[in-house]
Amino acid sequence: GFPQRTWSAEGSWLAEALVGDFFIGPFRIYMSLFWFIGAAIALGYVLTQSRTGNWIQAAGGNPNAARARGVNVNGVKVGLFVVSALMASL
Repeated sequence: GFPQRTWSAEGSWLAEALVGDFFIGPFRIYMSLFWFIGAAIALGYVLTQSRTGNWIQAAGGNPNAARARGVNVNGVKVGLFVVSALMASL
């Protein structure tokens, strides 16, 4: 759905930054679009450029080889389930 404010925060910069919107011509653009793009860029960086992302790919690709390299495969999987649940709750 579309983000909505359920509180009265007229003129509040924080409310506008979190769930505000603006128009480009006839098109309404929600701030949540920019939050999503920022999260996608940050998570993409983590998955491709960090040790954590390497562990995630190793645990998903070949768990036995990842264990042999010292990756806590079960911990990685549990952590990913927690992150997935947190993202779904948003």
